[in-house]
Amino acid sequence: MNKKEQIKNNWSIAALIKNSSISLTGEVIKKFFQGLSENLGKLILINLLWFFFAIPLFTLIFIKSVISSTNFFVLFFSFLILLAPATASVFNLTFQMIEGRNPKVVSEFFRGFRIYCKKGIVLSVITIALFAIGFTDMWFYANLKPFNLLSVILVALGFLVVLLIGLMQNYLFPLMVQKNLSIKDNLLNSIYFTFDSIGFSFVIFLLSLAILLILSLSGVGVPMLFMSLSSFLYNLAFRILLVKKYGIEGEIAKIDAKSIYELYFKRR
Repeated sequence: MNKKEQIKNNWSIAALIKNSSISLTGEVIKKFFQGLSENLGKLILINLLWFFFAIPLFTLIFIKSVISSTNFFVLFFSFLILLAPATASVFNLTFQMIEGRNPKVVSEFFRGFRIYCKKGIVLSVITIALFAIGFTDMWFYANLKPFNLLSVILVALGFLVVLLIGLMQNYLFPLMVQKNLSIKDNLLNSIYFTFDSIGFSFVIFLLSLAILLILSLSGVGVPMLFMSLSSFLYNLAFRILLVKKYGIEGEIAKIDAKSIYELYFKRR
């Protein structure tokens, strides 16, 4: 191996280390806590606005014992879907904060609610439906008698569907707030980024679950930071992934292309 080839290989190894899941995750965690300390007040205000729309859902959970199971599940999924535009608006606001803008929280929240209403609901319906299919598959075949090898395989398939949809949450709403993706391209991009950066996707997913669990157990964390903090993590992680691994610099929302799907998904 000549000196030129050795230098090239050394640069390749350095780039691989720099863009590894561990390195990317470390940068996400560092900037996450930095952003949290700099924007705590806005994150709390954003979440309070979101929580206002989440009150029917949490009230339903609180009074679950006094209503029938059928009515509970119908109302639960209905309220969850209706919460989608508010959730999308939260992602829009935290995305703007990450890109260094200074949005007017209240007015921008209701603007985002209107802009992302349709896409937010459609993506939420698709996500909930796929989750329901996966969980139903797992429950049905786990309770099937006799429980045999085929049942194990089918339960495992249901688990993989649930896990895939969970990992795709890293990208679905962050992609949507870029305003240039159709529902189809949003889903395709989410699948692509999930598999192309599977280690990173899994770690960010676990970090988000940990944050949501801690906030839920704290009680006060739900109205204060439940959605704003997790959306801040997802948007930040996605932005760092695009910049470090895919070389997209600058403000992501201003990319001059029909879609990221055309840039990255179709080239593989």
